Formats: sequence, C-alpha cells, structure tokens
Amino acid sequence: MAIQDFLKKQKKEKINTQEQVPKQYKQYEKVFSTKASFCFPQKQPWDHGIKLKPEAIPRT
Repeated sequence: MAIQDFLKKQKKEKINTQEQVPKQYKQYEKVFSTKASFCFPQKQPWDHGIKLKPEAIPRT
C-alpha cells in the first residue's frame, strides 16, 4: 500500500498510527509518524549520487 493510500485511509477511518506499532517497535515509534514519513535522513559523508543513463526507461 502506498503511503498516500494509507494517509487517505488514516484520515477517513481516523486510524491512530501509534496504536498500530507493535510493542517490540515502540522505541522506534517516531519513525512511524506521518511527519517522519515525509522527511529524508540527514546528509552523510557516505551519500553519493547515482548517475542515470539518459536513454534509460524506468520500470513501472
């Protein structure tokens, strides 16, 4: 399920994301938040670009 679909369902059905996180993952609860799902991690020294070929056709 795409994040957009989940957010629509969450809004429509008033799903509480916090209640869906299993107990063993409660310490990581903030990464399951809606706000965190739209954020990229901080830039790191080991990050690098991926050069794409202009003629490449993306798979769908």
